[in-house]
Amino acid sequence: MSFEIGTQVGDYRILARVGTGAYGEVFQAEHLITHRVDAIKVLSHHCPDNSEDGQRFIKEIQLQASLSHPNIAAVHNAFWIGERVALVMELVPGEALSAILQRGRVPLVPGIAYVLGTLSALAYAHSRGIVHRDIKPENIIVTPEDGVKLTDFGLAHSPSSPRAVENGEFAGSPIYMSPEQVLATGEIDGRSDLYSTGVILYEIATGRPPFPGDTAFAVMLGHQRATPEAPRRINRAIPPALEQVILTALQKDPARRFPNANEFQRALHQAALLAVPASRHRYLPIAAAAAVALLGFIPLWFVPHSRSAAASRIPEQPGTASGTATPSVSPAPAAPAAEPVAAIPEPALVETSKPRPPKKRAGPARSQTARYTASIEDADPKPLPRPVLPAAPAVQPKTAAEVEVAALPPALAAEGPDEPPAPPVEEPAPKHHNRVIRTLQRIFHGKKAEK
Repeated sequence: MSFEIGTQVGDYRILARVGTGAYGEVFQAEHLITHRVDAIKVLSHHCPDNSEDGQRFIKEIQLQASLSHPNIAAVHNAFWIGERVALVMELVPGEALSAILQRGRVPLVPGIAYVLGTLSALAYAHSRGIVHRDIKPENIIVTPEDGVKLTDFGLAHSPSSPRAVENGEFAGSPIYMSPEQVLATGEIDGRSDLYSTGVILYEIATGRPPFPGDTAFAVMLGHQRATPEAPRRINRAIPPALEQVILTALQKDPARRFPNANEFQRALHQAALLAVPASRHRYLPIAAAAAVALLGFIPLWFVPHSRSAAASRIPEQPGTASGTATPSVSPAPAAPAAEPVAAIPEPALVETSKPRPPKKRAGPARSQTARYTASIEDADPKPLPRPVLPAAPAVQPKTAAEVEVAALPPALAAEGPDEPPAPPVEEPAPKHHNRVIRTLQRIFHGKKAEK
């Protein structure tokens, strides 16, 4: 059945003819209410709906309508035109992969991307129990964004659908058929689609199919008995890992192929990393450095940027006064290894009101500290370095009586004037750095010599 441009078919107006095949035609049509442009597919005149091709077309509509995946052309509707069925599906912009391959060898990186998208569609269809059975470049549409859409489920098979062909008849394209499809014996599962996808990948990588032949019989015989030529012998730019993936997908025995589309996709993705041109690798260190800088910079937005918070993170160093560090001439120690960002606690905020004045020390406290320091020096023949004490504020001089009372222990000083005064303590002679002279000073002042 053919439609004239501008005619109305159901709720659609025919805009253009997209393509014509052996079994049907595809038209571009616009919905009269929503103005959405879709694709309408109908069978040709010599393919009545009650024929085998008509039954296959109805089954295609039912199976494809049950699938919803970004890499599968979506089915929107179907309706009868007299005694024929019209399939309304997503109009995919772009061109078939077969047209791209006819213009010459496809670059390796985008070609691998086309196969990865096809495997994604197959993984979803196989999970729903649907085997496509006609994977070929004509049924893979490449969009302007280098995406792919899998179409034409006319030969698809599922456990709940009737067989499309009788035993003894092959279904599919001879160049891309699996060995089990050629024999047309036994049950065909998803590994047959993986074999056909491997044939497409071989053609993308080498520029030719693995089993060329002048006749369909010669090609099918090659699928059965011949060993494909190693892809790297044809194209030295193919990485060894990619060659191994291709040869695994083209195994004659289905048990030696990838068990499912997900495993095929995972292996091809890893091999694709080796297929990236070396000229692009020079950007990897730049990207890695940018990522590290970004990861280190983002947490700083969550840290309070106040002067007090910054001061609380700086430990007070020796020889500082009021939080001001003195310059140091010693070399800076090596920076410790950076801790994970999540392990660094957030600094606590610090009060930044008026600074507290230093506490004043009383006279007796200073006297006791001096006496304690002197007793340590007398007991140790080697003088210890004096601790650096904060400068005390100036005080008024005391009388001799006040000095004597301050020098007494607190218990005696608290008894009052009724108690007899303590005998005067004779001040020791000035200390000398020579040990012999210190010993003579103790003898003359009535002390025993140091043993």
